[in-house]
Amino acid sequence: MSRLRRGPLPPRILITAGPTREPLDPVRYLSNHSSGEMGLALAAAFQRGGARVTVVLGPVARDVPRGLEVIPVMTALEMSTAVRRRLRSADVFIATAAVADWRPAKSHLMKMKKGSARGMTIRLVANPDILADAGRARGRRALPILVGFALETHDLSAQTAKKLSHKNLDLIIGNGPESFARPSIKPLWLERGGVARALPRLSKKALSSMIARWTFQRLQAMSASAR
Repeated sequence: MSRLRRGPLPPRILITAGPTREPLDPVRYLSNHSSGEMGLALAAAFQRGGARVTVVLGPVARDVPRGLEVIPVMTALEMSTAVRRRLRSADVFIATAAVADWRPAKSHLMKMKKGSARGMTIRLVANPDILADAGRARGRRALPILVGFALETHDLSAQTAKKLSHKNLDLIIGNGPESFARPSIKPLWLERGGVARALPRLSKKALSSMIARWTFQRLQAMSASAR
């Protein structure tokens, strides 16, 4: 990831959105319920603010705002590769994608037949942690902004705070699995340095506007301090 560029160039925002699909065979896959709505709402908010936005987008059935650079991907490995190729030229990386934690160790070339079997064992292997990799890449350099999301079914505050620290983020938004199926979200807002706010339920569009404002303010402050 590059240092913040000075001058009139608009900031470059890199966003991941949607689910990933990890194939078992040509017709079956492991995935989740992510719709990509949060990531696309963020992309639209940054675009309205004048930023140049690239979205690495998993398979979703949603309209994409015009003017975005969209990199379509299917699997976690494809998403990881797309992010690594673009991270150095980004000023901000926001990871909203629900990346599958595991993938089948073997993807069959032909449809698996049920036959007489009453059960099946599938061996899984870990996928890359895209956001943690980005956090490690920062090292000790003063780099621009990393933002993540944490979806948890329990211990939301503790788990979200742990990810903020472990992944070396500037901001993380904690939320529950009910956000998958709704246009609204009840977020837990945690910033590096200890700022924590449990926000009321609000639309994903409204939360996107808040994150965009916060990010633009941070970028402006970083630019001013670099002069």
